Amino acid sequence: MMMTSSGTNSNVSKRRFRVFLWISVIILVLVHLLLLRLQLNGSQIKAQTGHFRHYTLPSSPSNNKKPLLGSPRVADSSDRRKEPKWAYAFLVAGCDPDQPLTYRNYFYNILVAANLLHQKSTSETTNNRMTDIIVMIQFTKASNATELPLSELQWLQTRIPNNPNRKLRIQYLPSPIRDNFYNAQLEKFRILEFEEYSRILYLDSDVMPLCSLDYLLELSERGVLKPNVVLAGFTEPASGGFFLLEPGPGYYKELLEIIETREATVGWNKTLGWGVVMDQEWRGIPLKEGQTPRHSKEWTFHGDFADQGLLYYWTRYFRGDVSIVFLREIENWQNGSLEATVKSKKVFVDKTCLPPGQEANNHYGSSIHYPLFNKKAPHRDFIHFTGDKKPWEKKIRQFPKDFEQVRSSTEYWYYNLGTIFDAFSSEHPNRKLPSLPLKWKQPSLGRYPTLRSMVGTIEKKKKHKARQENEP
Repeated sequence: MMMTSSGTNSNVSKRRFRVFLWISVIILVLVHLLLLRLQLNGSQIKAQTGHFRHYTLPSSPSNNKKPLLGSPRVADSSDRRKEPKWAYAFLVAGCDPDQPLTYRNYFYNILVAANLLHQKSTSETTNNRMTDIIVMIQFTKASNATELPLSELQWLQTRIPNNPNRKLRIQYLPSPIRDNFYNAQLEKFRILEFEEYSRILYLDSDVMPLCSLDYLLELSERGVLKPNVVLAGFTEPASGGFFLLEPGPGYYKELLEIIETREATVGWNKTLGWGVVMDQEWRGIPLKEGQTPRHSKEWTFHGDFADQGLLYYWTRYFRGDVSIVFLREIENWQNGSLEATVKSKKVFVDKTCLPPGQEANNHYGSSIHYPLFNKKAPHRDFIHFTGDKKPWEKKIRQFPKDFEQVRSSTEYWYYNLGTIFDAFSSEHPNRKLPSLPLKWKQPSLGRYPTLRSMVGTIEKKKKHKARQENEP
Protein backbone atom coordinates (compact mmCIF):
# COMPACT_ATOMS: atom_id res chain seq x y z
CA MET A 1 0.00 0.00 0.00
CA MET A 2 2.85 2.36 0.84
CA MET A 3 4.49 1.77 -2.55
CA THR A 4 1.21 2.38 -4.39
CA SER A 5 0.65 5.65 -2.51
CA SER A 6 4.19 6.81 -3.26
CA GLY A 7 3.79 6.05 -6.98
CA THR A 8 0.52 7.93 -7.10
CA ASN A 9 2.08 11.01 -5.45
CA SER A 10 4.94 10.84 -7.93
CA ASN A 11 2.53 10.84 -10.89
CA VAL A 12 0.59 13.77 -9.46
CA SER A 13 3.82 15.74 -9.02
CA LYS A 14 4.81 15.04 -12.62
CA ARG A 15 1.42 16.17 -13.91
CA ARG A 16 1.61 19.35 -11.83
CA PHE A 17 5.08 20.06 -13.18
CA ARG A 18 3.89 19.57 -16.78
CA VAL A 19 0.93 21.94 -16.17
CA PHE A 20 3.26 24.53 -14.64
CA LEU A 21 5.63 24.16 -17.60
CA TRP A 22 2.81 24.64 -20.14
CA ILE A 23 1.50 27.69 -18.28
CA SER A 24 5.02 29.19 -18.27
CA VAL A 25 5.37 28.61 -22.00
CA ILE A 26 2.00 30.20 -22.70
CA ILE A 27 2.92 33.25 -20.60
CA LEU A 28 6.23 33.61 -22.43
CA VAL A 29 4.47 33.38 -25.80
CA LEU A 30 1.91 36.02 -24.75
CA VAL A 31 4.64 38.35 -23.54
CA HIS A 32 6.51 37.88 -26.83
CA LEU A 33 3.36 38.63 -28.85
CA LEU A 34 2.71 41.72 -26.74
CA LEU A 35 6.23 42.99 -27.45
CA LEU A 36 5.75 42.38 -31.16
CA ARG A 37 2.44 44.24 -30.98
CA LEU A 38 4.23 47.30 -29.63
CA GLN A 39 6.53 47.44 -32.65
CA LEU A 40 4.86 49.67 -35.25
CA ASN A 41 6.18 48.47 -38.60
CA GLY A 42 9.78 48.65 -37.51
CA SER A 43 9.29 51.85 -35.48
CA GLN A 44 9.95 51.24 -31.85
CA ILE A 45 8.39 52.94 -28.87
CA LYS A 46 11.12 53.60 -26.35
CA ALA A 47 11.46 55.62 -23.21
CA GLN A 48 13.42 58.81 -23.80
CA THR A 49 15.41 60.64 -21.16
CA GLY A 50 12.82 63.28 -20.48
CA HIS A 51 9.07 63.36 -20.01
CA PHE A 52 7.63 61.57 -23.02
CA ARG A 53 7.89 58.52 -25.24
CA HIS A 54 8.44 58.71 -28.95
CA TYR A 55 8.77 56.83 -32.20
CA THR A 56 12.27 56.29 -33.54
CA LEU A 57 13.33 55.97 -37.15
CA PRO A 58 16.19 53.77 -38.30
CA SER A 59 19.43 55.67 -37.83
CA SER A 60 21.00 57.20 -40.91
CA PRO A 61 24.67 56.36 -41.44
CA SER A 62 25.20 59.68 -43.22
CA ASN A 63 23.76 61.78 -40.40
CA ASN A 64 24.34 60.41 -36.93
CA LYS A 65 23.31 63.72 -35.36
CA LYS A 66 19.80 63.56 -36.78
CA PRO A 67 17.31 64.00 -33.91
CA LEU A 68 14.90 61.25 -32.99
CA LEU A 69 11.28 61.97 -33.80
CA GLY A 70 9.63 63.37 -30.74
CA SER A 71 12.76 64.75 -29.14
CA PRO A 72 13.24 68.52 -28.89
CA ARG A 73 15.55 69.58 -31.70
CA VAL A 74 18.09 72.11 -30.49
CA ALA A 75 18.68 74.60 -33.28
CA ASP A 76 22.31 75.43 -33.87
CA SER A 77 23.63 78.71 -35.20
CA SER A 78 23.53 77.51 -38.81
CA ASP A 79 19.71 77.23 -38.55
CA ARG A 80 19.25 80.97 -38.06
CA ARG A 81 19.13 83.54 -40.83
CA LYS A 82 21.37 86.59 -40.57
CA GLU A 83 19.09 88.72 -42.72
CA PRO A 84 15.35 88.73 -41.89
CA LYS A 85 13.15 87.93 -44.86
CA TRP A 86 9.43 87.38 -44.48
CA ALA A 87 6.47 86.09 -46.43
CA TYR A 88 2.76 85.45 -46.14
CA ALA A 89 1.69 82.15 -47.68
CA PHE A 90 -1.64 80.81 -48.97
CA LEU A 91 -2.70 77.45 -50.41
CA VAL A 92 -5.48 76.78 -52.92
CA ALA A 93 -5.85 73.03 -53.52
CA GLY A 94 -8.40 71.08 -55.54
CA CYS A 95 -8.17 73.46 -58.51
CA ASP A 96 -9.69 72.43 -61.82
CA PRO A 97 -9.91 75.18 -64.47
CA ASP A 98 -12.86 73.30 -65.98
CA GLN A 99 -14.76 73.87 -62.70
CA PRO A 100 -13.70 77.42 -61.73
CA LEU A 101 -16.63 78.09 -59.40
CA THR A 102 -15.29 75.48 -56.96
CA TYR A 103 -12.10 77.44 -56.22
CA ARG A 104 -11.99 80.89 -57.88
CA ASN A 105 -13.50 82.78 -54.94
CA TYR A 106 -10.54 81.69 -52.82
CA PHE A 107 -8.33 83.71 -55.19
CA TYR A 108 -10.58 86.72 -54.63
CA ASN A 109 -10.08 86.25 -50.90
CA ILE A 110 -6.31 86.19 -51.41
CA LEU A 111 -6.61 89.49 -53.28
CA VAL A 112 -8.56 90.97 -50.37
CA ALA A 113 -6.06 89.57 -47.89
CA ALA A 114 -3.01 90.85 -49.79
CA ASN A 115 -4.57 94.30 -50.06
CA LEU A 116 -5.22 94.44 -46.31
CA LEU A 117 -1.89 92.89 -45.33
CA HIS A 118 -0.07 95.76 -47.00
CA GLN A 119 -2.11 98.39 -45.20
CA LYS A 120 0.09 99.29 -42.27
CA SER A 121 -1.45 99.12 -38.81
CA THR A 122 -1.48 102.20 -36.62
CA SER A 123 1.38 100.75 -34.55
CA GLU A 124 3.46 99.38 -37.42
CA THR A 125 7.21 99.86 -36.97
CA THR A 126 8.37 98.07 -40.11
CA ASN A 127 7.37 100.80 -42.55
CA ASN A 128 10.22 100.12 -44.96
CA ARG A 129 9.44 96.42 -45.28
CA MET A 130 6.89 94.87 -47.60
CA THR A 131 6.43 91.17 -46.99
CA ASP A 132 6.33 88.78 -49.97
CA ILE A 133 3.17 86.89 -50.92
CA ILE A 134 3.40 83.16 -51.71
CA VAL A 135 0.43 81.47 -53.39
CA MET A 136 0.70 77.68 -53.58
CA ILE A 137 -1.60 76.04 -56.12
CA GLN A 138 -2.46 72.39 -56.53
CA PHE A 139 -4.62 71.04 -59.35
CA THR A 140 -6.83 68.01 -58.91
CA LYS A 141 -5.45 64.64 -59.90
CA ALA A 142 -7.89 64.45 -62.81
CA SER A 143 -6.97 67.86 -64.20
CA ASN A 144 -4.45 68.17 -67.03
CA ALA A 145 -3.74 71.82 -66.18
CA THR A 146 -0.20 72.89 -65.37
CA GLU A 147 -0.90 76.62 -64.97
CA LEU A 148 -3.79 78.83 -64.01
CA PRO A 149 -5.83 80.38 -66.82
CA LEU A 150 -4.42 83.70 -67.98
CA SER A 151 -7.43 85.61 -66.66
CA GLU A 152 -6.85 84.34 -63.12
CA LEU A 153 -3.11 84.98 -63.33
CA GLN A 154 -3.84 88.55 -64.39
CA TRP A 155 -5.97 89.12 -61.33
CA LEU A 156 -3.16 88.00 -59.03
CA GLN A 157 -0.33 89.68 -60.91
CA THR A 158 -2.02 93.06 -61.42
CA ARG A 159 -3.51 93.37 -57.95
CA ILE A 160 -0.39 92.03 -56.16
CA PRO A 161 2.29 93.62 -58.34
CA ASN A 162 5.97 92.94 -57.80
CA ASN A 163 8.12 95.83 -56.65
CA PRO A 164 11.64 96.16 -55.23
CA ASN A 165 10.36 95.48 -51.69
CA ARG A 166 7.79 92.77 -52.33
CA LYS A 167 7.36 89.77 -54.62
CA LEU A 168 4.41 87.64 -55.62
CA ARG A 169 5.46 84.00 -55.88
CA ILE A 170 3.09 81.52 -57.51
CA GLN A 171 4.17 77.97 -56.73
CA TYR A 172 2.53 75.03 -58.50
CA LEU A 173 2.58 71.91 -56.33
CA PRO A 174 2.89 68.32 -57.59
CA SER A 175 -0.32 66.44 -58.35
CA PRO A 176 -1.79 64.81 -55.21
CA ILE A 177 -1.75 61.07 -54.77
CA ARG A 178 -5.43 61.34 -53.84
CA ASP A 179 -7.94 64.21 -53.98
CA ASN A 180 -9.26 64.85 -50.49
CA PHE A 181 -9.17 67.45 -47.75
CA TYR A 182 -6.80 65.45 -45.51
CA ASN A 183 -4.14 65.22 -48.17
CA ALA A 184 -4.50 68.90 -49.07
CA GLN A 185 -4.06 69.99 -45.46
CA LEU A 186 -0.65 68.36 -45.26
CA GLU A 187 0.46 70.36 -48.31
CA LYS A 188 0.44 73.65 -46.39
CA PHE A 189 3.64 72.58 -44.62
CA ARG A 190 5.48 72.97 -47.91
CA ILE A 191 6.18 76.51 -46.71
CA LEU A 192 9.17 74.90 -44.98
CA GLU A 193 10.69 74.41 -48.44
CA PHE A 194 11.12 78.18 -48.86
CA GLU A 195 14.39 78.19 -46.95
CA GLU A 196 15.40 81.67 -48.10
CA TYR A 197 12.82 83.15 -45.70
CA SER A 198 13.49 83.51 -42.01
CA ARG A 199 9.79 83.55 -41.12
CA ILE A 200 6.60 82.65 -43.03
CA LEU A 201 3.09 83.37 -41.79
CA TYR A 202 0.63 80.89 -43.29
CA LEU A 203 -3.04 81.83 -43.69
CA ASP A 204 -5.77 79.57 -45.05
CA SER A 205 -7.23 80.92 -48.27
CA ASP A 206 -10.50 81.74 -46.46
CA VAL A 207 -8.77 83.96 -43.86
CA MET A 208 -9.21 87.75 -44.06
CA PRO A 209 -6.62 89.78 -42.13
CA LEU A 210 -7.70 93.25 -41.05
CA CYS A 211 -4.32 94.94 -41.61
CA SER A 212 -0.62 94.14 -41.79
CA LEU A 213 0.35 91.28 -39.50
CA ASP A 214 4.04 92.03 -39.82
CA TYR A 215 4.15 92.65 -36.08
CA LEU A 216 3.95 88.88 -35.48
CA LEU A 217 6.88 88.28 -37.83
CA GLU A 218 8.79 91.12 -36.22
CA LEU A 219 8.17 89.93 -32.63
CA SER A 220 9.29 86.43 -33.59
CA GLU A 221 12.39 87.73 -35.37
CA ARG A 222 13.35 89.89 -32.38
CA GLY A 223 13.00 86.96 -29.96
CA VAL A 224 10.01 88.34 -28.09
CA LEU A 225 8.10 85.39 -29.55
CA LYS A 226 9.70 82.08 -30.46
CA PRO A 227 10.70 81.18 -34.06
CA ASN A 228 7.42 79.27 -34.37
CA VAL A 229 4.10 80.78 -33.30
CA VAL A 230 0.74 79.00 -33.11
CA LEU A 231 -2.66 80.15 -31.89
CA ALA A 232 -4.80 77.97 -29.67
CA GLY A 233 -8.38 77.60 -30.82
CA PHE A 234 -11.62 76.63 -29.13
CA THR A 235 -11.31 72.95 -30.10
CA GLU A 236 -7.56 72.59 -30.64
CA PRO A 237 -4.18 73.61 -29.15
CA ALA A 238 -2.85 74.86 -32.51
CA SER A 239 -4.95 76.30 -35.33
CA GLY A 240 -4.03 74.97 -38.76
CA GLY A 241 -5.53 77.99 -40.49
CA PHE A 242 -3.12 80.60 -39.11
CA PHE A 243 0.44 79.92 -37.94
CA LEU A 244 4.00 81.18 -38.23
CA LEU A 245 6.92 78.85 -38.94
CA GLU A 246 10.66 79.21 -39.32
CA PRO A 247 11.91 77.39 -42.43
CA GLY A 248 15.38 75.89 -42.38
CA PRO A 249 17.73 73.46 -44.13
CA GLY A 250 16.22 70.00 -44.24
CA TYR A 251 13.16 70.93 -42.19
CA TYR A 252 10.63 69.85 -44.80
CA LYS A 253 12.43 66.55 -45.30
CA GLU A 254 12.25 65.93 -41.57
CA LEU A 255 8.54 66.71 -41.60
CA LEU A 256 7.96 64.26 -44.47
CA GLU A 257 9.71 61.57 -42.41
CA ILE A 258 7.35 62.33 -39.52
CA ILE A 259 4.38 61.89 -41.85
CA GLU A 260 5.80 58.66 -43.28
CA THR A 261 6.39 57.24 -39.81
CA ARG A 262 2.95 58.20 -38.59
CA GLU A 263 1.27 56.76 -41.73
CA ALA A 264 3.08 53.43 -41.31
CA THR A 265 -0.03 52.44 -39.36
CA VAL A 266 -3.39 53.07 -41.04
CA GLY A 267 -5.45 53.71 -37.92
CA TRP A 268 -5.30 56.67 -35.54
CA ASN A 269 -3.78 56.12 -32.10
CA LYS A 270 -5.23 58.64 -29.64
CA THR A 271 -2.41 58.00 -27.16
CA LEU A 272 0.58 58.28 -29.51
CA GLY A 273 -0.91 60.65 -32.08
CA TRP A 274 1.86 61.87 -34.37
CA GLY A 275 4.49 60.00 -32.37
CA VAL A 276 4.48 61.05 -28.74
CA VAL A 277 2.71 60.33 -25.48
CA MET A 278 1.95 63.85 -24.27
CA ASP A 279 3.91 64.97 -21.23
CA GLN A 280 1.33 67.67 -20.43
CA GLU A 281 -2.29 68.33 -21.27
CA TRP A 282 -3.05 70.37 -24.36
CA ARG A 283 -5.68 73.04 -23.90
CA GLY A 284 -7.77 75.31 -26.06
CA ILE A 285 -9.37 78.66 -25.33
CA PRO A 286 -12.89 79.28 -23.96
CA LEU A 287 -15.75 80.10 -26.26
CA LYS A 288 -17.08 82.65 -23.77
CA GLU A 289 -16.19 84.19 -20.42
CA GLY A 290 -16.13 81.73 -17.52
CA GLN A 291 -16.14 78.65 -19.71
CA THR A 292 -13.59 75.90 -19.08
CA PRO A 293 -11.52 75.32 -22.23
CA ARG A 294 -11.15 71.87 -23.70
CA HIS A 295 -8.10 69.96 -22.51
CA SER A 296 -6.67 66.45 -22.55
CA LYS A 297 -3.45 64.42 -22.54
CA GLU A 298 -4.62 62.48 -25.59
CA TRP A 299 -4.71 63.35 -29.28
CA THR A 300 -8.44 63.97 -29.26
CA PHE A 301 -8.83 67.51 -30.59
CA HIS A 302 -10.29 68.79 -33.86
CA GLY A 303 -7.89 68.00 -36.71
CA ASP A 304 -5.66 65.89 -34.47
CA PHE A 305 -4.94 63.36 -37.25
CA ALA A 306 -4.50 66.09 -39.88
CA ASP A 307 -2.82 69.50 -40.11
CA GLN A 308 -3.57 70.70 -36.58
CA GLY A 309 -2.11 67.60 -34.96
CA LEU A 310 0.98 67.69 -37.16
CA LEU A 311 1.43 71.40 -36.47
CA TYR A 312 1.22 70.88 -32.71
CA TYR A 313 3.65 67.94 -32.86
CA TRP A 314 6.14 69.78 -35.10
CA THR A 315 6.26 72.96 -33.01
CA ARG A 316 5.69 71.67 -29.49
CA TYR A 317 7.54 68.34 -29.50
CA PHE A 318 9.86 68.06 -32.49
CA ARG A 319 11.18 71.61 -32.89
CA GLY A 320 10.40 72.39 -29.30
CA ASP A 321 10.71 76.18 -29.71
CA VAL A 322 7.25 77.67 -30.01
CA SER A 323 5.04 80.40 -28.62
CA ILE A 324 1.48 79.16 -28.06
CA VAL A 325 -0.84 82.16 -27.99
CA PHE A 326 -3.97 81.95 -25.85
CA LEU A 327 -6.29 84.88 -25.29
CA ARG A 328 -4.72 86.29 -22.14
CA GLU A 329 -1.37 84.58 -22.01
CA ILE A 330 1.41 83.12 -24.12
CA GLU A 331 3.35 79.96 -23.36
CA ASN A 332 6.95 80.12 -24.55
CA TRP A 333 8.54 76.71 -25.06
CA GLN A 334 12.26 76.14 -25.62
CA ASN A 335 13.88 72.77 -26.33
CA GLY A 336 10.63 71.03 -25.41
CA SER A 337 10.32 72.62 -21.97
CA LEU A 338 8.08 75.44 -20.79
CA GLU A 339 10.38 78.44 -20.48
CA ALA A 340 7.86 81.07 -19.36
CA THR A 341 4.22 82.11 -19.42
CA VAL A 342 3.70 85.80 -20.17
CA LYS A 343 0.65 88.05 -20.37
CA SER A 344 -0.54 88.62 -23.93
CA LYS A 345 -1.25 92.30 -23.29
CA LYS A 346 2.41 92.92 -22.45
CA VAL A 347 3.53 91.45 -25.77
CA PHE A 348 0.78 92.92 -27.95
CA VAL A 349 0.27 96.13 -25.96
CA ASP A 350 0.51 98.45 -28.99
CA LYS A 351 -0.39 95.98 -31.72
CA THR A 352 -3.77 96.52 -33.33
CA CYS A 353 -5.44 97.05 -36.68
CA LEU A 354 -7.66 99.77 -35.23
CA PRO A 355 -6.98 103.31 -33.98
CA PRO A 356 -6.07 103.60 -30.26
CA GLY A 357 -9.14 103.38 -28.07
CA GLN A 358 -11.27 101.83 -30.81
CA GLU A 359 -10.33 98.18 -30.24
CA ALA A 360 -13.72 97.38 -28.70
CA ASN A 361 -15.59 98.79 -31.71
CA ASN A 362 -14.53 96.04 -34.09
CA HIS A 363 -18.04 95.58 -35.49
CA TYR A 364 -16.74 93.76 -38.55
CA GLY A 365 -14.53 91.46 -36.51
CA SER A 366 -14.65 87.76 -35.72
CA SER A 367 -17.60 87.95 -33.34
CA ILE A 368 -19.53 85.75 -35.77
CA HIS A 369 -17.34 82.91 -34.49
CA TYR A 370 -15.91 83.66 -31.07
CA PRO A 371 -16.92 86.89 -29.27
CA LEU A 372 -13.81 86.87 -27.08
CA PHE A 373 -11.58 87.06 -30.14
CA ASN A 374 -12.58 90.68 -30.68
CA LYS A 375 -10.83 91.69 -27.49
CA LYS A 376 -7.36 90.23 -27.89
CA ALA A 377 -4.60 90.51 -30.49
CA PRO A 378 -3.73 88.75 -32.70
CA HIS A 379 -7.07 86.87 -32.73
CA ARG A 380 -8.97 90.12 -33.30
CA ASP A 381 -6.80 91.11 -36.26
CA PHE A 382 -8.06 88.48 -38.69
CA ILE A 383 -11.24 86.61 -39.52
CA HIS A 384 -11.35 82.95 -40.49
CA PHE A 385 -14.43 82.16 -42.58
CA THR A 386 -14.58 78.48 -41.70
CA GLY A 387 -17.10 75.97 -43.03
CA ASP A 388 -20.10 77.56 -44.73
CA LYS A 389 -19.44 81.03 -43.26
CA LYS A 390 -17.57 82.19 -46.34
CA PRO A 391 -18.76 85.60 -47.65
CA TRP A 392 -19.68 84.31 -51.11
CA GLU A 393 -21.93 81.67 -49.54
CA LYS A 394 -23.92 84.14 -47.43
CA LYS A 395 -26.76 86.48 -48.29
CA ILE A 396 -26.17 90.12 -47.39
CA ARG A 397 -28.45 93.14 -47.38
CA GLN A 398 -26.10 95.35 -49.41
CA PHE A 399 -22.74 95.61 -51.13
CA PRO A 400 -21.31 98.63 -49.30
CA LYS A 401 -19.42 101.26 -51.24
CA ASP A 402 -18.46 103.19 -48.13
CA PHE A 403 -16.74 101.91 -44.99
CA GLU A 404 -19.32 103.59 -42.75
CA GLN A 405 -21.97 101.29 -44.25
CA VAL A 406 -20.16 98.14 -43.12
CA ARG A 407 -21.95 96.23 -40.36
CA SER A 408 -20.59 92.70 -40.64
CA SER A 409 -17.48 90.79 -41.58
CA THR A 410 -19.16 89.62 -44.80
CA GLU A 411 -19.98 93.20 -45.78
CA TYR A 412 -16.43 94.26 -44.93
CA TRP A 413 -15.10 91.53 -47.22
CA TYR A 414 -17.34 92.67 -50.08
CA TYR A 415 -16.40 96.31 -49.39
CA ASN A 416 -12.71 95.46 -49.88
CA LEU A 417 -13.40 93.28 -52.91
CA GLY A 418 -15.38 96.17 -54.42
CA THR A 419 -12.42 98.53 -54.10
CA ILE A 420 -10.25 95.94 -55.86
CA PHE A 421 -12.80 95.51 -58.64
CA ASP A 422 -13.02 99.30 -59.11
CA ALA A 423 -9.24 99.60 -59.41
CA PHE A 424 -9.06 96.67 -61.83
CA SER A 425 -11.89 98.10 -63.94
CA SER A 426 -10.13 101.45 -64.30
CA GLU A 427 -6.93 99.72 -65.40
CA HIS A 428 -8.69 97.20 -67.69
CA PRO A 429 -11.87 98.91 -68.92
CA ASN A 430 -12.58 96.22 -71.48
CA ARG A 431 -12.53 93.36 -68.97
CA LYS A 432 -15.86 92.18 -67.63
CA LEU A 433 -16.05 92.06 -63.86
CA PRO A 434 -17.71 89.20 -61.96
CA SER A 435 -21.28 89.98 -60.94
CA LEU A 436 -22.21 90.29 -57.29
CA PRO A 437 -23.04 88.29 -55.32
CA LEU A 438 -20.34 85.91 -56.47
CA LYS A 439 -21.39 82.58 -57.88
CA TRP A 440 -19.96 79.45 -56.31
CA LYS A 441 -20.13 75.68 -56.13
CA GLN A 442 -19.23 73.27 -53.36
CA PRO A 443 -15.42 72.90 -53.08
CA SER A 444 -14.23 69.74 -54.78
CA LEU A 445 -12.30 68.50 -51.72
CA GLY A 446 -15.06 69.12 -49.19
CA ARG A 447 -14.76 71.29 -46.09
CA TYR A 448 -13.15 69.14 -43.39
CA PRO A 449 -10.73 66.22 -43.13
CA THR A 450 -12.19 62.85 -42.18
CA LEU A 451 -10.67 59.66 -40.83
CA ARG A 452 -12.02 57.91 -43.89
CA SER A 453 -10.09 60.24 -46.19
CA MET A 454 -6.99 59.75 -44.07
CA VAL A 455 -7.26 55.95 -44.34
CA GLY A 456 -7.86 56.17 -48.10
CA THR A 457 -4.80 58.36 -48.59
CA ILE A 458 -2.54 56.10 -46.51
CA GLU A 459 -3.68 52.95 -48.33
CA LYS A 460 -3.16 54.69 -51.68
CA LYS A 461 0.39 55.64 -50.66
CA LYS A 462 1.14 52.08 -49.58
CA LYS A 463 -0.05 50.68 -52.93
CA HIS A 464 1.93 53.30 -54.81
CA LYS A 465 5.07 52.48 -52.83
CA ALA A 466 4.60 48.74 -53.39
CA ARG A 467 4.29 49.28 -57.17
CA GLN A 468 7.48 51.35 -57.20
CA GLU A 469 9.37 48.63 -55.28
CA ASN A 470 8.17 45.91 -57.67
CA GLU A 471 9.15 47.83 -60.79
CA PRO A 472 12.37 46.54 -62.42
